[in-house]
Amino acid sequence: MKMHNLKTTVAELKEKKKEMQPSDMPMDMDEYPYGTRISFTENCLDKIPGLEKLDVGDEIEIRAKAKIVMRESTERAKGDNHERIELQITDFGFADKGNFDDAFDEAQNGSSKRKK
Repeated sequence: MKMHNLKTTVAELKEKKKEMQPSDMPMDMDEYPYGTRISFTENCLDKIPGLEKLDVGDEIEIRAKAKIVMRESTERAKGDNHERIELQITDFGFADKGNFDDAFDEAQNGSSKRKK
């Protein structure tokens, strides 16, 4: 599986700042594009063993199975056309390097309750 880094480049950040009006400018620009975060609430944490044990700043590898649920194309008069694809994650697994396949299989086939 090929991994793609989505971090906003310096050039992309400069271009985005040029396009924005001063009143639109957020306090600090995000390092990654909008929509690239995944958030899990308690009902999902109960289904993904071990995820609740992670700390802020930890890095993990993830694997997910997703279904494309929407494809959208917008054409505007100014020519700034936009494409959007929305995915619904249906299966999700994570692991430290070395245990990746086993953790994905465990998350897909079994569920342990989150420890409180």
